[in-house]
Amino acid sequence: MLALHGGRRGKAASWPKLQIAVADVDDARSQLTALEMGMSVIDRWKHLAWCQGRDPEGHVLQVANS
Repeated sequence: MLALHGGRRGKAASWPKLQIAVADVDDARSQLTALEMGMSVIDRWKHLAWCQGRDPEGHVLQVANS
């Protein structure tokens, strides 16, 4: 699954970002880090897990389980 999240205003403001659903966030993060993409630590809430980073052009992307 591929999702494009729009930005919001106010306290929850964020830039639009590309979200890619993966089966294993830990594995996806390891692979992206090996490609020298700076990825954040993995955040977890209940059964959800996600982390984000920037592509080589500086666009924010997020990998998450769904």
